[in-house]
Amino acid sequence: MLSSAVKRVYWILMISCVFIGTGCARAPEPPQPPVFQYTSEEALAAISKAEKDLSVLKSLAAPQKYPQEFANAENALAQAKTFINTTPQEIDRAYASAQQSLSETQAILRKLYEEMAESREVIKREIKEIAEEDPDSIDQHIIVQLDGLLADYDAEQEINAEQLVRDIEQLKQIEYNAKKNLGKTFESDVSFGAGEYELSDKGKEAIQEYYQDVLTAKQQFRALFPNDSLKVTVKVIGYADQVGILTSTKLYKQLIEGAENLPGDADERKIFLNQRLSELRAKAIADYVKELILQDCSTEEQLVVEQVIEGAGEKLPPNLESPYPYQDPRRRICRIFCWLSTQE
Repeated sequence: MLSSAVKRVYWILMISCVFIGTGCARAPEPPQPPVFQYTSEEALAAISKAEKDLSVLKSLAAPQKYPQEFANAENALAQAKTFINTTPQEIDRAYASAQQSLSETQAILRKLYEEMAESREVIKREIKEIAEEDPDSIDQHIIVQLDGLLADYDAEQEINAEQLVRDIEQLKQIEYNAKKNLGKTFESDVSFGAGEYELSDKGKEAIQEYYQDVLTAKQQFRALFPNDSLKVTVKVIGYADQVGILTSTKLYKQLIEGAENLPGDADERKIFLNQRLSELRAKAIADYVKELILQDCSTEEQLVVEQVIEGAGEKLPPNLESPYPYQDPRRRICRIFCWLSTQE
């Protein structure tokens, strides 16, 4: 017979086994709701960006250059639009499709960038050659501007579609002007009377003839950029010979009028006065060209004329080697260059 103490232990063990086998079992966990990654606002923002990039690519003729890639981007965008504003699961699909469209457009933008970057280097070489042959013709800031266009993107960096369009437009403008090369040299002996800086009738006739080339170029440029405001930069550089100006002349009095820091040394004063004369003659030509441009400008046309006036004085014009006769008429010239661009 079992003692009462042993019986108690027995029943305690039995009850424990029952609890272990039944009451200690874990209750099943309730099912977790699905987790969605993106909101409808995020999906709509991705769709909007994809639409803008496709619109930019159309302006760059991408559908004609890369038809398959462009079609893929359009199809992905269309699919994204069908998923939006439905269930949360579909919103995730809308976002993914919009991102797929953006990925396709980035691939196209990368190809366009590489094409234009190659063109930029060709244009830059051509302009540097022009600048080396004739430093007057191309402002150095144009070369700096070329270096800044189509800033290098690394393989992982996203290409900004709108910035790429602006860079490509500027590149086209630079190329257009380099090919047109709207430059001309006017002889001061023909353009001005002796000892004067007001244009003669013959000088005006010569400028009017030159202006016809500027007008034709402006009309062609307008056709390339019909929706933009235009700017015409008129750059004129005046040169003079090394002949001194007599103090008894009217010209001498005109040149020293309002002049600050007139040199006391005779040679320095001669250089100073010839520089003033070359600058005033350059200004006379620039002002007349500006007048002609504005006369032909319609009231509806948005156009700005910017003047760049330089007086080179007794410096030798480009392509003339020293020594050169101090009173040679080929030193008494004014050189003009016109540059067309759009303005923001």
